[in-house]
Amino acid sequence: MPHGWIRSRWVRARQAYVRGTSSATSGRRTTTASTSTRGELMSRRIDDSMQVDILEIWTPVHYPPNRVAAQGTSLSFLAEMETIANMVPGAAAIICHASGLLFPHLAYPFNAEKNVGNLKGWCRRLEARRNDIELRVENAERKQRICKNEVKEWLETAKHAINEVDKIEDAYKKRAMCFHGWSPNVIGRYQISKKANKKLTELKDVFERGEFDDVAYDKPPASVVPWPVGTSVIGMQPYLIKVMSYLRDDNIPLIGICGMGGVGKTTLLKLINNQFLSSVEGLNFNLVICITASRGCRPENLQISLLEKLGLQQTMDMKKELLCIAIFEYLSKRNFLLLLDDLWEEISLEEIGVPPPGGDKIHKVILATRSEQVCADMGAQTTIKVECLKDKEAWELFSSNVTKATIDLDLRIKRLAKEFCQRCDGLPLALVSVGRSMSIKRQWQEWEAALRSITRSCQLLESSGIKDYNPIMATLRLTYDNLKSDQLKECFLACALWPDDYSIWNIDLVNCWIGLGLIPIGRAICESHNDGYGVIGVLKSVCLLEEGDVKHTEVRLHDTIRDMALWIASEKGWLVEAGVRMKKVKDVERWARATKISLMCNLIESLPSKLPSCPDLSVLVLQQNFHFREIPSCFFKSMASLKYLDLSWTWFEYLPRDISFLANLQCLNLADSSIASLPENLGELKELRILNLSFTNHLRHIPYGVISRLSMLKVLYLYQSKYSGFENEFSGSFKDGKESKEFSLTELECFRNGLALGITVRTSQALKKLSELPDIHIHNLGIEQLQGESSVSLVLKSSMTVVNFKMCLSIENLSIEYVDDSFPEKAIPYLEYLTFWRLPSLSKVNLVRISFISEFPLQSDLKGLGSRAATAADVSAAVASQEARVAGRPYVLSWVFEESISKCNSAIWTKVEDPSAAKGDCLVLDT
Repeated sequence: MPHGWIRSRWVRARQAYVRGTSSATSGRRTTTASTSTRGELMSRRIDDSMQVDILEIWTPVHYPPNRVAAQGTSLSFLAEMETIANMVPGAAAIICHASGLLFPHLAYPFNAEKNVGNLKGWCRRLEARRNDIELRVENAERKQRICKNEVKEWLETAKHAINEVDKIEDAYKKRAMCFHGWSPNVIGRYQISKKANKKLTELKDVFERGEFDDVAYDKPPASVVPWPVGTSVIGMQPYLIKVMSYLRDDNIPLIGICGMGGVGKTTLLKLINNQFLSSVEGLNFNLVICITASRGCRPENLQISLLEKLGLQQTMDMKKELLCIAIFEYLSKRNFLLLLDDLWEEISLEEIGVPPPGGDKIHKVILATRSEQVCADMGAQTTIKVECLKDKEAWELFSSNVTKATIDLDLRIKRLAKEFCQRCDGLPLALVSVGRSMSIKRQWQEWEAALRSITRSCQLLESSGIKDYNPIMATLRLTYDNLKSDQLKECFLACALWPDDYSIWNIDLVNCWIGLGLIPIGRAICESHNDGYGVIGVLKSVCLLEEGDVKHTEVRLHDTIRDMALWIASEKGWLVEAGVRMKKVKDVERWARATKISLMCNLIESLPSKLPSCPDLSVLVLQQNFHFREIPSCFFKSMASLKYLDLSWTWFEYLPRDISFLANLQCLNLADSSIASLPENLGELKELRILNLSFTNHLRHIPYGVISRLSMLKVLYLYQSKYSGFENEFSGSFKDGKESKEFSLTELECFRNGLALGITVRTSQALKKLSELPDIHIHNLGIEQLQGESSVSLVLKSSMTVVNFKMCLSIENLSIEYVDDSFPEKAIPYLEYLTFWRLPSLSKVNLVRISFISEFPLQSDLKGLGSRAATAADVSAAVASQEARVAGRPYVLSWVFEESISKCNSAIWTKVEDPSAAKGDCLVLDT
């Protein structure tokens, strides 16, 4: 019996005590103090002996609690302990200490359910916190931030702790499966209960350590960023070897690379950069930085590029001197290699902030330029001149782009191909561009005709009187001549309206083509955009366009290709002076002969008040001139043939009244301008097809009737404009826009042939009115600052590409329904962005007839939020996993969630195919 076992242990302990005290106190009386001391010693000995596994208390026969209680075991045991305490000096303290150790162990078997339950509750709290932190980490990593090591370690610890709890819970469930939930195996219950109690302490400690203000830190700039290299690397290896040897020479801090445009200087810089993606013997750079100068580049531009590459913060009001100090202090502490591409003139590296060579750090600079003189002016210790390819290398590069299949079709094609290769003079850019354009020519007669075309182009070039003309442009022109249609040719030339080395947004380029009338406006503007993206693909395929700074989003012209485009455009009367830092318009007499003029990206402070007659001028581009504040009153009178006017990104406030003289104007772009009101006589532009007022933050007045009088209008953009005059008709104080003297949505009813509309609304009445307008194809829709609306319904149409909810603080219920079933798959073919910005009250969402519901965040993607409010990080993390699911679709759908959806605790996006079931099957975000 248990008490019998303890009694026997007590006897053994007492005997040991007597033996110990008798040998230590022979012949002396035991005082009260010594008795107390011996009592403490005995207590420690008893404590040590009691460390024996408590399981030894029990005999092989185990009794349920009711049997034990019935026998009065505990009472008799206590009585015996009391008797011993009275008989043995100091025994009371020993027994008290021993019972304190014993009784918790006796309670374990009877508290197993309670201990396991407490452990499960804390485990759920820990798992919720772990999921929260994982979502925060995922969101941070998508923003290119790096998870902190302490957070990683905590996540691993939490994961291990949760797994251990699962094992304890499984063990408890298995033992409780028999005897109606009560296991007679007391030893098993004791083990589980004891483990649960011990693990609970560990779990609480892990939970408390899981409080982090920030889970990640900003990613430092990569020491080397990969720079994609094309296939035209033939002949570059000798130059690469030479550069690497110069880099190892401590006496050569600055290396110059020169050569004609298109010879491969940038390709060589790419190869040098990529060498350091792995370790290079003898060279240990902390940073390899690549920046492009381009023609007319200012030191401030290079400083901004450097700050971005280095990951240093900057503010708009930082002066050049402060930027210089910031860059200098950062770079002077590091070994770095600076690759400076496309330099056209001497610049001061010290003025930018690049520290000079010397000291205990390695500072190297490699610059690429067309001019050997620039290398000398920059103080290059050595200069490498990149030459055109030799005959064998040139033929290898040219034939690889024409393809062997085409060349082997006919011996005459092969002979003519060799002549073409010679015409390219070994210039890699020409070899690749011309080779690709000729790869589709399968008849030898086509090759012969193309060769004669090059000869004619050379003769025209020689007689054109162009300064510093390059005969290779005549060969490059063949790529342009081989474009299949005049539309493609004009689209290519329009790319030259932008400055040299400018990275052009694809959508801006496509909108320009649409505005110029090069791409027709379809029933939906999205169709025209798709046609434009197709043109970009064709031009890229023949190397007339290349990727810009942002892959798949921007494009640019190689400077040599742009020179060729400007040469061709000059024959057509184009006048392009974009990005040349012009402050005053000069030589306005040249405007009289011009057909297209581009002065974009300059510093023009005022426009000329007097202009000559410009009878043939059809295009005028003045965008991104931030310094002129007004347009002279008679500025437009002399250009009656103007069809395309771009005044975007300018700071003027009013259009002059003589805008009405532009009777042939078809496209007016005022996006991102500071215009405050439209003139009444704008309605006289009967040929106007496109009016872009997007992002006009200062627009306050559009007179009633102006828009409705534009009878040919096909595209109207008011997206993200601050103009809200059309909301007046819903205020209750006005019956219609005519009475309020402001533009009214009712005016749009007159566009029976269809109108592509981008607009931002701020009342539910305006949103409802939009849904009732016939023949209106909404392209971009913004819904902002709805006041007092708890429920909002939105009908999605197939024409929509952007839908943006922003600052709708009161929305609780949101219904999104797709009703246009003109597409068999019932999807939204053009929707790219569904954006939510600050919807703090959102609690219910209905999604009706949306067959692509799987692209919404699913409950499985947002599990473990617990009682915490879901944030943008939560939903964005789920969205990231969904984007891969639509990668193979004909369109990519991006869900963007910003700020917080504060009432979402467990977001479950649910599909409702039957509208009648919408109310019952709505999405409920538990609050």
